Amino acid sequence: DNPLTHEVEYFQVILPAADNLLWLGSTTGLYLLDLKTAKVTVYSATSRQNSLSGNVINDLYLDENNLLWVATSTGGINLIDLAAGTISIISDKQQL
Repeated sequence: DNPLTHEVEYFQVILPAADNLLWLGSTTGLYLLDLKTAKVTVYSATSRQNSLSGNVINDLYLDENNLLWVATSTGGINLIDLAAGTISIISDKQQL
């Protein structure tokens, strides 16, 4: 079952990445699409640790250190360390 076919209202930002990967920011979360295999990985705001702080994704930036910066509408900025698989939340609590 492909989450891209029924969960997404629309995409707000699309960011191509290396190795045929495509980051898709939407109104329902962040998706990583592997264009070779059509596998979709979903990142969303949940009550679990290591999740996004908000589901409405406004912008994406992948820096030279393989850190994905994710700007959300209501949850501040999330920083995903792609090598470690961790998500850090930067918000006004950190005096952003």
